[in-house]
Amino acid sequence: MREMELKFVLSEPPARLWARVKGLDSSFAGPHTRTLSTLYYDTPDRALRDAGIALRTRRDGRRSLQTVKAGRQALGGFTDVQESETVIRGRTPDPNAIPDEALRTRVVDLCQGKELIVVADMRFKRSSGVVALPDGARVEISTDIGTISAQGATAPWNELEIERVEGSPRALFEVANALYPDGGLRFSRLPKSARAELLAAEGRVSPPPVPRNAVDVPLAGDMSIEAAARDITRECADQICANIDVVRDADDMEGPHQLRVGLRRLRSWFSIFQHVARSAELGRLAEEAGWLAGEVSRLRDMDVAGRDIVGAEAARYPDETSLAALAGLFARHSAEERERLLRVLNGRRVQAFELDLVRFVETRGWFEESDLDQSKRLAAPVSAFADQALARRWKKTRNHARGLKKLSVAERHQLRKELKKLRYTFEFFSPLYEPKRTARLSRRLAALQDIFGELNDAAMLRRLVTDPAFAPTADPELQRAVGWILGATQLRAEIAWKEAAGLWRTLKDSRRFWG
Repeated sequence: MREMELKFVLSEPPARLWARVKGLDSSFAGPHTRTLSTLYYDTPDRALRDAGIALRTRRDGRRSLQTVKAGRQALGGFTDVQESETVIRGRTPDPNAIPDEALRTRVVDLCQGKELIVVADMRFKRSSGVVALPDGARVEISTDIGTISAQGATAPWNELEIERVEGSPRALFEVANALYPDGGLRFSRLPKSARAELLAAEGRVSPPPVPRNAVDVPLAGDMSIEAAARDITRECADQICANIDVVRDADDMEGPHQLRVGLRRLRSWFSIFQHVARSAELGRLAEEAGWLAGEVSRLRDMDVAGRDIVGAEAARYPDETSLAALAGLFARHSAEERERLLRVLNGRRVQAFELDLVRFVETRGWFEESDLDQSKRLAAPVSAFADQALARRWKKTRNHARGLKKLSVAERHQLRKELKKLRYTFEFFSPLYEPKRTARLSRRLAALQDIFGELNDAAMLRRLVTDPAFAPTADPELQRAVGWILGATQLRAEIAWKEAAGLWRTLKDSRRFWG
């Protein structure tokens, strides 16, 4: 059977949560509480873990249950996993007792001739109850309060689970938003077994807040458009969800940067996918991603201006104390922007966006019943679709680059955005093409983007320091620093712009790698 659930970090007393649960279902009588003692097993060389399989035995009241989970698909706090469970005697696992034949064969083969050892010991007080929703769906809500132990280390862990019992998995997301109408939910992104592995290796059950970069999605030419779209959207969503947590937990410039990259990649992908999906929900999510990208950009721009531009200039000229003073002013404004952004990220609108985005990916949210030809379009091979998408984006970029030397500031900015979209399109579909054919064009595009980056930095810095909310009053030292840095960035931008025409010609004349 498939187990579908949403998992969240539980950071409040469970009693508060259960009071809100009663508001969802007037017949809900309250949770049932019991103690669970769970042992996870593996071979000494971790053959099961490496195969993506978790094997456990659990003491639940008077019963001993053996559970095997495999084929885990996860995004944010949502998991869809194959589960096979049976009653056993005692606490020692028996692979031959696994009910699912295919899964039993896999586990038996992996464990053949190897000892099964305890790799984690978990003890939780679980409170759970089933809620019936007006549309007929039923979900089980559970809180786990307890500890995870592995390799002699023990750590507390509290978690909220919302599991599908009956009906559409969309109900999981509706319940989550209803239980936390003001925001505050945090996805639990790792299974408990992975937290035990982390505890054994690093002495903690949560990974450090490391910024999550985009990664290539493996595509094959015979994949359907829908399968490719699902995988690419899932990758974009995972980068977004991971970096929302990074920004919440770490004061790191890279976190806001990677969050903004993820949001821009998502919007770029949606603009491509919209040609075949024609989904209203897709358009709505793209708008929400644009809103959040704007909120993140305020901090990211302040960080870049203060540390990468003004800070770097102050380091080059240490005797110019006014530059250090201006860098300090930027640092104070960055701290204020970070506090503002944290309030946004912990609010209900971002929570709803995260949940809606994960739901969109995992429940075919692009499907439109009124669009009778949509299924046929989505079933077509992705290879031809990639050629068409690249051709469209290339044509649009060329149109914006016409008369490049005479482009206005606004037109340069628009071309910069088109180049970024073109690069994202290259990245999405590059696994479908010969690496040697894509590498040259990608390098030339990156070089041109660097030029436009210099232009953008100069424009962004001017916008920030001339904003009345930022203006350094009448302080002559700060005014001197502002004049210095505006002149330096403008000079670098003008020097860089002289190379733009040549780089564009080189890019334009490059051999296309798409059909």
